[in-house]
Amino acid sequence: MPNLKHRFTSWIKQHLLVSSIVLSAVLLYGGILLFSSKNPFNASYSTVLYAEGGKLLGASISEDEQWRFPVQSTLSPKYIQCVLTFEDRYFYYHLGFNPISILRSLFHNIQKGKTTQGGSTITQQLIRLSRKNPKRSYWEKLIELIYAIKLEITHSKDEIINLYAAHAPFGGNVVGIEAAAWRYFGRDASNLSWAEYALLAVLPNSPSLLFPGKNSQLLLDKRNRLLHSLLSRQSIDSTTYTLSLREPLPSKPKAIAQLAPHLLHHAKQHGHQQERILSTISTPLQLRLTRILNRHHKQLEQNNIDNLAALVVDIQTGDVKAYVGNINHSKRSPHVDIIQAQRSTGSLLKPLLYGAMLESGDLLPKQLIADIPLFFRNYTPKNFNRGFDGVVPADKALTRSLNVPFVQLLQTYTYPRFHLKLRQLGMNSLQKAPNHYGLSLILGGAETSLWEITSIYASMARVLRTTESTKSHLYRPTDYREHQYIPLNQEEKQALNQTPSHLHTPLSSATIWTTLQTLRGLRSPNTHSGWNHFSSNQSLAWKTGTSFGFKDAWAIGITSNYVIGVWTGNADNEGRAGLIGVETSAPILFDIVDGLPKSKWFTKPKQGFQLANICTISGFRKSRYCPDYYQASIPVGVKPTKNCPYHKPITTNLSKTLRVNKRCYPHQPV
Repeated sequence: MPNLKHRFTSWIKQHLLVSSIVLSAVLLYGGILLFSSKNPFNASYSTVLYAEGGKLLGASISEDEQWRFPVQSTLSPKYIQCVLTFEDRYFYYHLGFNPISILRSLFHNIQKGKTTQGGSTITQQLIRLSRKNPKRSYWEKLIELIYAIKLEITHSKDEIINLYAAHAPFGGNVVGIEAAAWRYFGRDASNLSWAEYALLAVLPNSPSLLFPGKNSQLLLDKRNRLLHSLLSRQSIDSTTYTLSLREPLPSKPKAIAQLAPHLLHHAKQHGHQQERILSTISTPLQLRLTRILNRHHKQLEQNNIDNLAALVVDIQTGDVKAYVGNINHSKRSPHVDIIQAQRSTGSLLKPLLYGAMLESGDLLPKQLIADIPLFFRNYTPKNFNRGFDGVVPADKALTRSLNVPFVQLLQTYTYPRFHLKLRQLGMNSLQKAPNHYGLSLILGGAETSLWEITSIYASMARVLRTTESTKSHLYRPTDYREHQYIPLNQEEKQALNQTPSHLHTPLSSATIWTTLQTLRGLRSPNTHSGWNHFSSNQSLAWKTGTSFGFKDAWAIGITSNYVIGVWTGNADNEGRAGLIGVETSAPILFDIVDGLPKSKWFTKPKQGFQLANICTISGFRKSRYCPDYYQASIPVGVKPTKNCPYHKPITTNLSKTLRVNKRCYPHQPV
């Protein structure tokens, strides 16, 4: 001991002048730092996506290629006990540095003749991490001390230990306890064992020890010594200690989950870089949707159809419950998010025109529409089957997705009116004037995304859900509640505002119910030929679409709880024979629907309908000349629908064999 004291006194005398100058400089520099507002923490973070309930869906690596998750607001008490027991037992009692530890380290280093101990607190270690681990020296130690004092003044103890946990190194490019928990144990940092927390507490002290086959026994010994300290401090009992000793060290790092990579990319593009994103995705449904698309992709890729996408939306909230933007292992364009891509609509807008004309009074559900050849300048629409029926009821034209009758309807309704109606429904992709699209608007002349079209159908269905839940007699079927017509939402948010706004919906509940009832009449694709015969299965309204050139195949399905959107095709616009909505997308839709919770169909709205006498033959309102009619409940239109134009008086000869002009021949009205 006298020898040590002599060496220390000798060292002080030799360095007294230098030490005085250094101390003055440090005090001056420290004063500047303490009153400076500069934040030393400028690390980049991963963007992390979670499902509902906090299950990890995926993460992207940070800009400096580290797995560094954003700072958590809370940590497991078990981890805090482990790290404080190992690193800084007096953490809650000092102001950034521990004088006793510093003096002990100083005497130890003088005795050894070199720096072997640091005596750093967690706060000082955090400062060192923020300064990119500069070369150790007494000068650097003093700088760290000043920064540590500043950090203690400006941050709470909980904030400091949270920052340390988020920035501590855990080997390789793994930084922070949360990234380490997922990389080494495949679980959230709040759900680890005592042995796992103990390992993560000692690992930042020697992060290189975790590499497989390298010094694993040294790391195991360090972990077990910490466990023994926890036992001695009565933080754990003897049973927990014994079981913890038996837990093995982790092997090679695990891959970070990538269950919704396209949704993660979409969130980053919309201002959520370096954030924790708590989404509305259901992990089981996301996994199931991925399996379904992968299974169908194996069949479709034989026809060089390489890209598939699907979306499931909760009608009541507008929350996205599953989001598969593409097939990750596709041969081409796997990174293209098809859900957000603009694609030709095909026939998906036909139900919207059908509903718009019911709403305006220009159409009745079974009204006959001409299905005859049409010729416009530079435009000749044709049905998919290349044939014509002469006339066809409107509901059959919709369920059969006939092109020519719907061009006739759009000509009647006019495309500027329909363009406006689509914008009101939420089709914001219509950025050009109505004349740009013309009559081709109804047959895929415009583009939309799977996200947008699914949002439109979900908003329509939400009107029916609101009508069902409204018991007040003051609520009118044309009133809508705020947030009924809203974009889809993929992030956790507050509950929707359910206060009636007394504005008019683009389509009334009666119109929507009638339209969806018509879509329930579609027959399922051949692969599900028996689907409609099982009463236990879902009630489903659905519609398919195929774009010109067989480049896009769509399917939209609506149950009383969910809207499902499906797209198949090639992201690079290569058309393929056989790429047809009913054959490639509809089977996927039905597989998805089969796994959703069963639900009853929408209740028919009690208001918004009127009874009308309908001509049995023409489907128009009965005129006094119609030979037969029936009574039907139809939506109340903005204007009265027309009377039957097919039955009217004509003049014939007496034998009723010829139609004549009453001026030139004896006649008999018929």
